[in-house]
Amino acid sequence: MWNSITASGLVLVVAFASLCHGACDEPCPVPPKHYAELGCKPIVEEGQCCPKRYQCPELTDRDGNKCYFNGNIYPAGAKLAPADQEVHSCSPACFCSNHTEPATFRCASIDCFEFSEPTKEDCIHQYTLHGCCAEKTVCGKEKLEKLTQCYLDDREYYEGQRMYPKEEPCKFCYCKPGFDNSTVGADNPNCYETQCGLELHAGARIAMGCIPIYFGNHRCCPISWKCPSDSDEVIVEGRIEQDEQPEPTMQCKFGKLTLNKGDGVSSDDKCVECKCTVPPLAHCIQREDSFTVLGCDVPLAHYKTMQCKPVGSRPDGCPERYDCPSITAHDSSKCYFNGKTYEIDQTVPDTEVSQFCSALCYCRSANPIAKFRCVHVDCAEFFHRFDYDNCLRQYKPKSCCSSGSVCGEERNKLATCELESEIYREGQRMRFKDNQCRTCLCTAGFNVTAIDTDPNCFETVCGFELFSEKQVYGGGIPVYKKDSCCPWEWRMPKETDSVVKGTGKPATDPKQQCKYGSLTLDVGDSLDIKQKTAEGQKMACSCQVPPLMHCMLD
Repeated sequence: MWNSITASGLVLVVAFASLCHGACDEPCPVPPKHYAELGCKPIVEEGQCCPKRYQCPELTDRDGNKCYFNGNIYPAGAKLAPADQEVHSCSPACFCSNHTEPATFRCASIDCFEFSEPTKEDCIHQYTLHGCCAEKTVCGKEKLEKLTQCYLDDREYYEGQRMYPKEEPCKFCYCKPGFDNSTVGADNPNCYETQCGLELHAGARIAMGCIPIYFGNHRCCPISWKCPSDSDEVIVEGRIEQDEQPEPTMQCKFGKLTLNKGDGVSSDDKCVECKCTVPPLAHCIQREDSFTVLGCDVPLAHYKTMQCKPVGSRPDGCPERYDCPSITAHDSSKCYFNGKTYEIDQTVPDTEVSQFCSALCYCRSANPIAKFRCVHVDCAEFFHRFDYDNCLRQYKPKSCCSSGSVCGEERNKLATCELESEIYREGQRMRFKDNQCRTCLCTAGFNVTAIDTDPNCFETVCGFELFSEKQVYGGGIPVYKKDSCCPWEWRMPKETDSVVKGTGKPATDPKQQCKYGSLTLDVGDSLDIKQKTAEGQKMACSCQVPPLMHCMLD
């Protein structure tokens, strides 16, 4: 059956939408992403507009020694088809490995340079359709003005930039001449369906009967999976069909359970709800407010890097404020880094700065603030083409450059680690999707449930004190990008800045306020600014956890 499945996820979504054309006043709900990528076909009954169920290929009785992707079957050792590999360029050199049961794809990983360093002012990154990393960087206002400009969701883009429509979370577009922002659907030749690669990255889970977990109603790619266990129970409160003997095609199978439409599955996580809504596969939704309920959602990496001490706690999980001696008692004749103070000519151990591609750092006198001077390290791998098909790079904790590479059959002998549906090999860096400030190295015996005590897992230390001392200790505030760990840049006060009062009560303790230039802000207050970056991103700055404000780029 699998050999006959040739429709891609994009074609299925388009076909699904066309089923309802002219038949209903309202469009049908977009199907969950897993149905499209697993080759499931919508079944529309006579007289109905939208499908009540899908017909899917058998997923749990596959040959455990083979891999499956996009309707194709791969024996052990076979490489992913070139057309599929091109679409998933951020996971290169994929091949089917039967070192585990069931067999799974093993892929290399790529660290793009633009994700590891802030974009310079008046610079943009340009991408090609199937490229993972930026193909080119264009800098300078004169060069940017010569490029085609596009507008989407009240933001300005330049030719070659990627654009992500707010109302279409599973689509992305490229800014090109003639881009039409009136539609980002199938009719726009510059917009494309996001491919999650579920069978590529979660083939083993699919074969074990696991069901996807999506974040809120933005159902593009799953954020995790729920696998069957002996403690699973059926929750019948939400049952839709009241027939005593429902059709088997209108039921969902999950492990040992059979669920009627509307039934739920018990969950240990109160923020995750799993239901059978459109058979034959149940799926789960994680509440959008779960992260704010469970912990502080204010970026705090700047405080942690400066070794500021948290004071008090709030119901949202955030500290009331931080105590930062390097800010409140700063001595301009000294240098500060990672909670330590350095006298003039005093050196920083290379082990402290090697992860920032720096060495031989020492504190030198400067006006108006003492600063570090360091030697920049260029890694050998930056200057040579790398064979991702046959090799992988290995790293040591908190290092800039790789410690070496392993190729061919020797690579297949390395220990493997699994983290958030991704497979890594010994020595590779592993990053968390929901915690950009934590990194682990794949080592033999890696235990995903013990990362808090694993010596090869560590919190990110940001390097802004080494390179941005004038902004950090000259009155600037950190600017973060969404889903980034360290500040992207620092914003200095402007004479045009003014305060927009929030709904909170004015503080009686000055330590519970943020100072910014000549302004004093209470928690909840924000700046009245109309500022955009060179890439057209809007900036919002507010006082959330004193003593520093912070800004977010949309």
